[in-house]
Amino acid sequence: MRIALLGPYPDFGGNIGGISMHIKRMRRHLLLAGHHPVVYASCGAGNPAQHIYRVRNELVSPWVALREYDALVHLHTTTWHTWALGISTKPLRQRPTILTVHNEGLQRRWNCASRSARIIIRTTLRLFDHIVAVNDHVADTVRRIAGAHVPLSMIPAFVPPVPAQADRDAVPARVWDFARRHHPIVSVNGWIEWTRTGTREDLYGFDLALQALRVLRADFPELGLIAAVCGIPSCNRDLWLQTQELAASLGVAEHVCWVTEGCEYYPILEVSQAMVRPTRTDGWPLSIGEAMYFGVPAIASDVCVRPRGTLLFRSGDAVDLAAATSRALRGETPATTYRWNCHEDLLALYERMAREPN
Repeated sequence: MRIALLGPYPDFGGNIGGISMHIKRMRRHLLLAGHHPVVYASCGAGNPAQHIYRVRNELVSPWVALREYDALVHLHTTTWHTWALGISTKPLRQRPTILTVHNEGLQRRWNCASRSARIIIRTTLRLFDHIVAVNDHVADTVRRIAGAHVPLSMIPAFVPPVPAQADRDAVPARVWDFARRHHPIVSVNGWIEWTRTGTREDLYGFDLALQALRVLRADFPELGLIAAVCGIPSCNRDLWLQTQELAASLGVAEHVCWVTEGCEYYPILEVSQAMVRPTRTDGWPLSIGEAMYFGVPAIASDVCVRPRGTLLFRSGDAVDLAAATSRALRGETPATTYRWNCHEDLLALYERMAREPN
């Protein structure tokens, strides 16, 4: 079966976000299962020899993908404009069209949308043959907007990595040097990005991680924080500079190793004693699933439903983050091993949808 995946794809020059890694790993599982995946990358790298095509404008990706008229189409894009264009090609296809809603962005866009835009969003969601939500909260949002009878599945976005030495070699040598000089190691990852609504805050909570680091050093003086930055959009350079200044002002700059080169996160988790996810809004973060997969305690803000076993702290509270991380580092809260692999559920969905008429 031919399956077209539309969304970001990792290029390891900065674009290594959770959705792009989900598509990369899902593509691999599809190949192993004997299917024929074709990726239309809205950002990231292309490789036509492997049927990975770079589309310069995300909005035209559904139309470019029409060359796969006989393929099942799965959209992982995050803007309703692309969803609407994707649905506009549906009458020209022989197979169903599926959408995954990866995060809380749908609710934010709905809140900010005009009346006419809301009509388009609601109608578009209802026209998809199936919608996948990554957690119960996202599923509730979809039902609230599109209606209770929309065809919907809740499937977490976690696809585990297949550890490879090449991924470890891609991590800069200075990271391993840093890990040898500091103990314990706490890691964090995310984008340098402002929140999109309300007051301008650090969306991924690097500021909270730095503040918690200062508190934790009272009990763990040699503690090191490895911060993997998925990307620094040009419009957020001011936040990047502000984050560096905050680390210096808190006196923790020497205890932070910034990783901006672009590499997989899981090799860093393999040398971590804990990972933190201090986001101010979220969906189903790949990093939490990866941490639990490797038996690393995961500490996250309580802004949304988290995988069972995640250690929660009050969102925006660096002191509470430090307290939860301290308990994890002391072994007072055993790590939970996470083994949900969504690729099996998605493969079953694809095969069922392929049997249904478009």
